[in-house]
Amino acid sequence: MDRPVTTLDVRTERPAAGVVVVRAAGEIDLGTLTTWDTALAGALHSPPDVLVADLGGVEFLGSSGIATLVLVHRETAERGVDFRVAGATRPVLRALEATGVVTLLQLYDTVEQAIGRLSQTSTGSDSTP
Repeated sequence: MDRPVTTLDVRTERPAAGVVVVRAAGEIDLGTLTTWDTALAGALHSPPDVLVADLGGVEFLGSSGIATLVLVHRETAERGVDFRVAGATRPVLRALEATGVVTLLQLYDTVEQAIGRLSQTSTGSDSTP
């Protein structure tokens, strides 16, 4: 039986000096992982001060996509880049919670909130006071 083809649209934006936002829409799984990995690697080619992964349009995040987030978290920490994840949809948030990765990442409800806190050091979810 043939598996349905998954799609992923990824766009990279530079909304402010020192800020790169990688926006994803669709499904992040083995079939689309190269697209996701390439976009994030490209964003780190000339490391920004802040890298935001916008997952607001992601309907499914598989284990390979979660592994990429962990690797990017490690690489950005080594390079002194502040890595933030924004807009995690309910299915994405469930996957991050189930794997425990949610405690590793800086999560924000929106890209605007992630970018709006550039002068603050965040250690957790946007809902934390």
